[in-house]
Amino acid sequence: MPVVPRHRGPPDSTRSMPRPCDVFVTEFADDPTFVVLDWQHPGYSFDAGTHAATPDAEWRVPVYPNGDYYIFAREGFAEGTFGHPWEQTLCVFGERLVATLGRTLATWLPQKRINGQQCQ
Repeated sequence: MPVVPRHRGPPDSTRSMPRPCDVFVTEFADDPTFVVLDWQHPGYSFDAGTHAATPDAEWRVPVYPNGDYYIFAREGFAEGTFGHPWEQTLCVFGERLVATLGRTLATWLPQKRINGQQCQ
């Protein structure tokens, strides 16, 4: 599971930040529902399909950490993301998300850990 530092902007103007919601919908088209946890607020169910279909939809809880711990996970917590505020990292876990969102992020953000091991 790659852990990448928090987004500070793409390295050049030709790249854009991947939209996790789009990946959530693509990879989980049969049921794009996630459990969202923010350590200071009540958790809730998040329908990525509805959210992605709404232009300029506001995120109640962002995927990328901005001061709080954030978890977007599938029921059962086998796949999802974990945003860590003071490390300013986003951990991507689960086979499908690592292969898609994790791989995309790793093309332009440095990896901090892979499968729990520090990167060299």
